[in-house]
Amino acid sequence: MAFGASLNYWTTRNRDLFASSARILQCDRNSAAIGALTSADFGLVGDVAETAKALSQELAQRGFSAAGFRIPDEAAAMERTLQVDPKGIELILGLISKTTPQAASAKAQDFYDPRFFTELRDSGFLKKLWAEK
Repeated sequence: MAFGASLNYWTTRNRDLFASSARILQCDRNSAAIGALTSADFGLVGDVAETAKALSQELAQRGFSAAGFRIPDEAAAMERTLQVDPKGIELILGLISKTTPQAASAKAQDFYDPRFFTELRDSGFLKKLWAEK
């Protein structure tokens, strides 16, 4: 289920992040957004907050409970950084190269400069930003 998300190539890896048997339900108030970037098996036009609330209430009435997507330890272990991962850029270039052959010879490092991120990290700015000790 995607609520108000564009489901672009970056967030879905062109649907490779989903099991082949997965069915995608996309909810958005803009009908044109549904399936625009990634095909959706089901589309639901509506306000995402109200739709999610109604779905939660219906599931609760049927005996389902919300457990959350991540457990606290996983969330705490996630690195807080603004660093760009070159592997992500390489993945996108690989996807783009299927329709734009020039992307196959592009280098990930040509699309970002890590000096800015390194300076933010080394200066302690990120720790202050996220109130880390």
